[in-house]
Amino acid sequence: METTISLSATPFNLEYTLDCGQVFRWNKRNEWWYGVVDGSIIKIKEKDDQLIFDAFPPKNPDFIKQYLRLHDDLPEILLQINRDEIINNAIKKFCGLRLVNQDPWECLISYVCSRRTKIKKIKTIVYKLSRLFGEKLVLDDYINYSFPKPEAMAKVDISDLVICDLTFGERQASELHQIANKVYAGELDFRHLKELNYLDARRKLLSLPGVGMKVADCVLLFSLNKLEAFPIDTWVKKVLLKFYDSKISRTRVSDGKSLTPSQYDKLRLFARDYFGKYAGYAQEYLYHYIRTLDLNFQ
Repeated sequence: METTISLSATPFNLEYTLDCGQVFRWNKRNEWWYGVVDGSIIKIKEKDDQLIFDAFPPKNPDFIKQYLRLHDDLPEILLQINRDEIINNAIKKFCGLRLVNQDPWECLISYVCSRRTKIKKIKTIVYKLSRLFGEKLVLDDYINYSFPKPEAMAKVDISDLVICDLTFGERQASELHQIANKVYAGELDFRHLKELNYLDARRKLLSLPGVGMKVADCVLLFSLNKLEAFPIDTWVKKVLLKFYDSKISRTRVSDGKSLTPSQYDKLRLFARDYFGKYAGYAQEYLYHYIRTLDLNFQ
């Protein structure tokens, strides 16, 4: 049964939020967005200052509000991060974009799979993982699969991950398998990570196989409520070097090479100091802005 949520009191844009590269389970079909969240297929659309949604198995409005972070004071957040012309242009173009409150387990595995590949391919990998090791879900005529539980991935053989056409090799399959085993055994507790401060939670994530600084920051920002996290990928690095280089204290960072850990931390600390405690929101606005404009970044 379709349910409505009023948006009259808060700025929000569903398309920007679901299509800005932070999540990998959503697809648009005509006027509806269909996705899989927390074991349910959800269809949702925005119309006349309302969100209209349905889900199977059902989800209540509070779940949707929490998932889409509708309780965030977005006007205040945007006011605080709006420090210059570049971020101001991004805010004006994509006002209403919100961070999404993802499941930490799914977020972690998805971003481990995201290294050195594009969003379209990440979506394919996550879909194949879900089809092979999750449960089938149907809403209307839309078929998808729940994200596999940690125990499902922990119990499969590594060779099963390699040969199931997930487009990665034995090393990455082994990383996923090791992480799944740690979560299944209780060695990695996401509730505990949420309670830690940013640096301590980051340190825990960086101890995992296949998790570098950018992946750790994505998980911290998109699923563990660490809004000061500022993931730096190729796009964000180029934004910082092109538009903020004069503000960053001098240690040269080459545009054509991967960041060293010290260079990554230098840029991250600049962004945290410059944009403040909501630096993660600034990151997502800059990331989406630069990906959608032709600024000679190709």
